[in-house]
Amino acid sequence: KRKLARAILISAMEETSDEFVLSTFDPDFTPQLIQLSVGKTCYEYLGNPDGEIVVLLHGITWWSFSFEFISKALVSGGYRVLLFDFYGRGFSDKPSHITYTLDVFVGQLTELLQKLNITEKFHLLGFSMGGMIASRYAAYNPDRLHSLILLGPAVTPTNMPFLGRLILYPVIGPALFWMKGKSTMLSSLKSVRCSNDLATYATNVSLVDDLIARVEWLILNHKFDQTFYSTLSNLPFLKGSEADLLLIGENKTRTLLIWGEQDAICPFNNHTMVLQCIPQAKFVPIKGASHAVSFDKPKETNSAILEFLSSSQVESLEEKFINAFEDSF
Repeated sequence: KRKLARAILISAMEETSDEFVLSTFDPDFTPQLIQLSVGKTCYEYLGNPDGEIVVLLHGITWWSFSFEFISKALVSGGYRVLLFDFYGRGFSDKPSHITYTLDVFVGQLTELLQKLNITEKFHLLGFSMGGMIASRYAAYNPDRLHSLILLGPAVTPTNMPFLGRLILYPVIGPALFWMKGKSTMLSSLKSVRCSNDLATYATNVSLVDDLIARVEWLILNHKFDQTFYSTLSNLPFLKGSEADLLLIGENKTRTLLIWGEQDAICPFNNHTMVLQCIPQAKFVPIKGASHAVSFDKPKETNSAILEFLSSSQVESLEEKFINAFEDSF
């Protein structure tokens, strides 16, 4: 079984060893939408219909396209992959009448699983803000998961710049963001050029240009500044998610933690707090990577994820065999 799992891993890596380039962005394409209680959700359900399911949760700004490299590797590895855009992002609805809270995003995930009739256990992967949402779901639904994978998760106090903290102050914060938020976000996109997210921003010029164009489209055409502000104001970025992490540890949920060693958005050194809360977690630091590990080091990130998932399959088979053996007596 271990040889088979290893063969699947090697095959998947061979399929994804070519140059990593995002598909061309088409803002006019017709998305696949499903109606949920809060609004329509854009989703993709890819890969082997009989494979184990992996659900991917994206961050606060980049939507599901940010998992293109990971999803290709997972599909090549024989998995069934579910991607979707959170409310306020990508091609999902962006309702202005709601407050963008952690419960709203967890509810979106829960309702989508129900609508798609996904009743079996699945693997849950979250990047950045998606890691926070994944942790909340995992903490209270351990029986639904095969495993949890966290990439640079926003589950510890986030290193938010002064301006970010300033706009969170009552009264003055909303007023300041209303006046300058949109223009500041647009100018920052072009001046910072993803240098906070990517260690390779200076050499990965085409990728950075692509990321800027996508987010600029979201801000200019879909009032992303408003949904961004609501999300930033109502999710616990400054305090972290220690209570959820402790529950994951108590539940002994099988966990993989991947973190870029140069990550300054979700500080790399905070991995120690996560490991203290989830002592069973496997930790994979990624050298030469910042916050967006799957863009900085896609091969290394995919390899760590596929190896973890393949070993999870082996352990699951062994557990089923042992349980069946014990039940026979």
